[in-house]
Amino acid sequence: QQALADQRAAALTLKKTKEQLKLQLVSKITSYNKLSESNAAAKKAVELAQKSFNISQRKFRTGQTSVTEINGMDAALTQAQLGYAANVYQIHSTLAEIQNLLNLKEGALK
Repeated sequence: QQALADQRAAALTLKKTKEQLKLQLVSKITSYNKLSESNAAAKKAVELAQKSFNISQRKFRTGQTSVTEINGMDAALTQAQLGYAANVYQIHSTLAEIQNLLNLKEGALK
């Protein structure tokens, strides 16, 4: 009798664990999709900041702008690059979490 109750409890626990893993997986996939979308914008921000910096350099060489403007554009470029790198890191981190959840789910199914 006790063994049957233990078996039912274990089956219920397994079912709950599978559902939790599924919800976590869906959440991480949603996060990955959002990060992937924002990655394109972050990459574009770097490209635009690089163009602005290049324009400022040309203007500086011809005496049309100051060192302060160049420094500001350099800071903006660095900030854009940092944002892009952070986004790429988050994408890789989320992919690793998804892989981990898939491995856990496979183990739970056995």
